[in-house]
Amino acid sequence: MMHWLNKYRMSRALDASVRRSARLQREIGRSGDLRRFDEELTCVDRLLKEQSPPAAEAPVYFHGSIARAIRACATSSAAESPRRIRWVPALGVSLIALAGFLWALAQHPQQVEGNSVPFQPAARALEMGSELAQKAPGSLAQPMSDEWERINQDFERTADFLMSSVP
Repeated sequence: MMHWLNKYRMSRALDASVRRSARLQREIGRSGDLRRFDEELTCVDRLLKEQSPPAAEAPVYFHGSIARAIRACATSSAAESPRRIRWVPALGVSLIALAGFLWALAQHPQQVEGNSVPFQPAARALEMGSELAQKAPGSLAQPMSDEWERINQDFERTADFLMSSVP
């Protein structure tokens, strides 16, 4: 971690063209990694400073097209600002509707009579299911009980095998 910080300090000092601190100089002297980094960094910096920047002439029409693009961007962002606020009223209306719905539910609670069942088909299905379980012949449940016995035998045999292999 300290090497990264020291490398950053070395690069920053080289970019700002200031002298490195004495502490940083001592760290560079102690570490071979920092010495190699310092050599590479100064070499790259020297090469970049020696090279002249490429002389690229911009076409004359670039200035006009860039200025038009900036003006178009400024007008489009001004036109978009009302669209960004458009969701605020919709949110307010939906919150008021939700509050009204919850208030209506609180004012008129449902009252269910003790003997009436609001879901007759569901009640009938549950009754039929319990009747079926009581009236089903044992032959339907026999394959499952056989399988359960086989599983229990497997567990017992496994336990016996493990117990016999323990010294």
